[in-house]
Amino acid sequence: MLQKFNIPLPFVNITLVIAALWAISGLHGQDNSDFLGAGNTQGVTVTASSNFGPLIGQNVINGNGFDAKKMDVSRFFAQSTFGATIEEIEELAQTQNYEGWINAEMAKPASLLLPRLWEVNTRSMDLFE
Repeated sequence: MLQKFNIPLPFVNITLVIAALWAISGLHGQDNSDFLGAGNTQGVTVTASSNFGPLIGQNVINGNGFDAKKMDVSRFFAQSTFGATIEEIEELAQTQNYEGWINAEMAKPASLLLPRLWEVNTRSMDLFE
């Protein structure tokens, strides 16, 4: 028995054998390419509400319907802003310079909400006088 960890020796031996077999077998986790967008369309039929131009349903399965860069940028904007325009998404998708975008945003002057609320409140009060 291993005194330091209080682990029975047969358990250690079995664990080492399993680890060695795994290492030499070439098995790897998540080594698949059978996901949406990977081009695996054999035997798959897609029905879509629109089949106009590049917007055919089959493109979702074969990967032609995905624009990974725009999807990444859209997700980034969804997590870091209150929303973005398609122009902003396309611009950042071209450069993929997230750090540059963050630095540019940090360099902008702060936009404070409270002064704007007071301005709206004052204008609304003027309407009722």
